[in-house]
Amino acid sequence: MSYLHIPSLPDFNAQMQPKSEQSEPLVGDSDSELDSRRYIPRNRQNLCSRPKILYALCGAGIASILWSISVIALLTSRLWATTAAAPPTPQHPSGRESSIHILHCGDTPDEARAMGCKFQIHTYAWVPASCFDEVLQEEWLNIRDWEYYTDKYDQGEPVNISVALAGERNLYSTWGQHIEHCAFTWRKFTRAQAGSGVLMTNRDLSYEHAHHCSDALRTKFEHPWDEVNTKVTVEFHMC
Repeated sequence: MSYLHIPSLPDFNAQMQPKSEQSEPLVGDSDSELDSRRYIPRNRQNLCSRPKILYALCGAGIASILWSISVIALLTSRLWATTAAAPPTPQHPSGRESSIHILHCGDTPDEARAMGCKFQIHTYAWVPASCFDEVLQEEWLNIRDWEYYTDKYDQGEPVNISVALAGERNLYSTWGQHIEHCAFTWRKFTRAQAGSGVLMTNRDLSYEHAHHCSDALRTKFEHPWDEVNTKVTVEFHMC
């Protein structure tokens, strides 16, 4: 079955309608346009008022910053005033300040005696009384009759132990005394760690000296025990 297509007829009613009626706007459209025109001045008024608000906020922020700076300055000035008026640091109950206090013996035997120092024979040095180990001093003198000389290799004259104990002359002694000196240095360190109450001197705590003594003990059989080859120089230690 076939269909016959009939073209649609033109709308004569639309063609006959006057042009004035075709271009006339609807009532709703005209009302919306009027409403939008009424709000234009209000929007312009809001735009004009925004800079004033920003200026006000900026002014408030600057005022807050200035107020904070003034408060900080006031607190700082009070802190400095309190620090300046603070009492001096209290002293240690022993009468000395709590800071580190170094004891020394000057540079000469006379200065050492005047400062109350004692001559430690096994280190051949003047040491402050707090660093003097009386026990080791007695042990050193009781080990044997140590020999001291005015020169090395048995070419000098022997001197009495009292000359060495005076702590005024540089002398020479034996290789065996050198080895015992190193051993006594470590004995003093061990006694101090065990609570002897004797302070350690700068030489007792010297790593270079400990290294030197370890080498001497390692090679202690390279020389005869009684060979006079060790110079003992009067020193002044501190602690």
